[in-house]
Amino acid sequence: QILYCKHLPTINEFLRQPEYMGNSWGITYPSWRNKLLEMFSPGKRIFECVYRGAIGTGKTTIARRAAAYCIYRLCCLRNPHALFNIAPDTVISALMISVVLEQAEGTVFNPMLQMIRQTPCFKEVRKETSFSSFGPGDPVPFVKSGRRIIFPNNILLTVGSNINHVVGQSSAIVVMDEAEEKNPKDAFYLYTAMRGRIKSRFLDSSLTMCSLISSSKSKNGMVWEYIKNIPIS
Repeated sequence: QILYCKHLPTINEFLRQPEYMGNSWGITYPSWRNKLLEMFSPGKRIFECVYRGAIGTGKTTIARRAAAYCIYRLCCLRNPHALFNIAPDTVISALMISVVLEQAEGTVFNPMLQMIRQTPCFKEVRKETSFSSFGPGDPVPFVKSGRRIIFPNNILLTVGSNINHVVGQSSAIVVMDEAEEKNPKDAFYLYTAMRGRIKSRFLDSSLTMCSLISSSKSKNGMVWEYIKNIPIS
């Protein structure tokens, strides 16, 4: 517990308790709830998830909730840079990957922003200088700045579509939505590159997560080929 500066909720607490994301429990499909409880159960270590299914099945929403939980866990750390043995001025990011950056704000960034705004354990403020007024028992403060959400301890939620958008960052969380969109090669390359970086930088830490989301039914697309090549451990 010395690793954390505030109470680290279990996934069950995060989904059900009103001070976290409790307002979402009753509107989440039971099958997805059970998957989240399984993914984040004590002692479980799942580094990568692939969410597949038809449009409207809730896969993107549940992936965002998983990402919100992962971000909150990072924000609970007392000193994340010391824990991961990286320089204090390094940005630790949660990266939402979009095929076209210009569309990312509406299709990827804004839905995640709205979810965070509606989650009581986060609190939006106007300036980063306000962060110091929040204590261990308070929500995690954040500032929206363009296509970025800035949290304390140099933790950042951002979007990107190619490797140039994440230069200088250490991404601990990566989510790629609609991975089978037209011309996804650059974005898919970014996803696999960041996946590799997470593996090497964070050494299989249980605080990291990679997620792919796809509505495609095709068994010939990039996501399906990627799944077939994932080694079973």
